[in-house]
Amino acid sequence: MRHTARVGQSGIVLGTPLVDMVPTWDELRWLRAQTRLPLLVKGILSASQAREALSCGADGLIVSNHGGRVQDCAPSPMEMLPAIRSMVDQIKPGTPVWLDSGVRWGTDIAKALALGAQAVLIGRRRFMPWLSAAYRA
Repeated sequence: MRHTARVGQSGIVLGTPLVDMVPTWDELRWLRAQTRLPLLVKGILSASQAREALSCGADGLIVSNHGGRVQDCAPSPMEMLPAIRSMVDQIKPGTPVWLDSGVRWGTDIAKALALGAQAVLIGRRRFMPWLSAAYRA
């Protein structure tokens, strides 16, 4: 059974037990009130979500669809990055916006940086030997 959802719509993980574990905006506000540590919010896929996260006190955003494993038919984070970066620059310039998900090649990193990401998160196994060797050097 396939589920489709639109970004920003509640229940984007419809049909999975994960929907019950997704933090609410109120919980994010509570967390912000509990700590002065930097608060990065991962899973942002729209300008409206970015706006809400910033209004809750987020210090940075991670544009991600969590590898696309759960969110059938979710847009690519790379596609959403320019609109999110533009909105963030209007509301809270200088806020870090990082990209996660969909990074397969070095050219993907270059594209993400060109589209406004300040950092790109990678976790693919194929990068690990290279990163490990670069770290030791």
